[in-house]
Amino acid sequence: NFEAAIGHYRRAAEIQAAIGDRFFLSNTYFDLGTALTRRGDDDSAYRNFSQAITLKKEIGAPRGEALCKFALFYLEKDRYAKGKREGSRDSREEIARAGALLKEADAAIKPEERNDLMLLDYAWGRLLLEQDPQGAVRRFEDLRKLAASVGSLKYAFLASTGLGLAYEKMKNLPDAESEYERAVGDAEKIRETLDPYLKKTFLHGEEVLGMKHVIPYQGLARVRMLRGDKAGSLKAAEFTKARSFADKLAQRIGGASFGVDRKLSDELTRTEIDLRATYKRLEECRGRSGDQSLVGKLEDKRRSIGKRYEKIKTEIKRKYPDFYAVRFPEPTPIDRSALKEDEFVLAYEVTDTGVLVYLTKGRKVVNGLFRPIAKRDLDGLVRAYREPLQRVGDPEDLLSFDFKAGEKLFDLLIEGVLNDLPSRNAVIVVPDGALAVLPF
Repeated sequence: NFEAAIGHYRRAAEIQAAIGDRFFLSNTYFDLGTALTRRGDDDSAYRNFSQAITLKKEIGAPRGEALCKFALFYLEKDRYAKGKREGSRDSREEIARAGALLKEADAAIKPEERNDLMLLDYAWGRLLLEQDPQGAVRRFEDLRKLAASVGSLKYAFLASTGLGLAYEKMKNLPDAESEYERAVGDAEKIRETLDPYLKKTFLHGEEVLGMKHVIPYQGLARVRMLRGDKAGSLKAAEFTKARSFADKLAQRIGGASFGVDRKLSDELTRTEIDLRATYKRLEECRGRSGDQSLVGKLEDKRRSIGKRYEKIKTEIKRKYPDFYAVRFPEPTPIDRSALKEDEFVLAYEVTDTGVLVYLTKGRKVVNGLFRPIAKRDLDGLVRAYREPLQRVGDPEDLLSFDFKAGEKLFDLLIEGVLNDLPSRNAVIVVPDGALAVLPF
């Protein structure tokens, strides 16, 4: 709820200004800038980021984090801008401004400020993705080393995801696949530290410094398709849907136990609580004002809890497979699916850079395609196609039907697999994202 957050931040800024608390006021300006960016008000966000940087400089407060996130603002703001198309501004100017801020951060961040150094490597990596993917690889590799030295799952995930994106841009598909697989593993570890409610929105919900957790899952599906592994691509694509469905289902069934032994169920719950609490404490200790001396002991504790957690999961999977399938969903390859031999399925996966199209017959992938198109452009085509159909009024409104949008959608979604579909055959359609509103 960005509106509520902005209101609270503004009230806090008024109070801090009135009592002369300039340090916390600089932090509040910074938080306001972040919230305003996400709301799409980048002009107000810019003013608040600028005020935060200026104030921190005046009072001699560390400003490395603020400089890095101000740079990320320039790289991200078009994605949130309301009513404006991505790329409507001069991207070279935005990149230049971000680069100037990061150079200032280079000079401001001290060698012992490892959290800020990780953020700096990440921000440079994101910037270089736009113009120098090989340079981005070097930055993300530095980030991986730093993340490993402090045991940061968040930055390990960001490093692997960034490397996957960089290698994909370089057409180095084997390394891209390897990095996306690693990032998916990091994401799953992070997911285990969340409570059930947060798991429900884990993949498509809140971002981590501009990266949604779903990005490496989709990247893995995309790269496998480009490498010719259509079945492996489908497995990765369906994993995201199965994960989201299972997390939401787990919320609906509440305390249903599926006959799991009460003692084992209670042990699972206690272990999950211990894992979440330990991870949270670790993140606090790694923070700027945290007790760094406790990090080593907490890492040992987290590893010990993790081993106990895996042992419990293994026992549940063996004894109570139905409960395990809901609580810990895993991707199922198509050759183990319940599809009948004569059933055709047309499935889609929408990613940031294009849409994946899968046609299966029974337990085999008959055809698979990657159609490059920006997600925003695909959403625009769907809106243009649907708009006349959603009007209520004069039937003549249908005369404005956008046939060109329909033709483009047909070429993207159906034309490439049409020859593999027998006539007069029923087809099960599994849409994704905005495609769910199309009348297939």
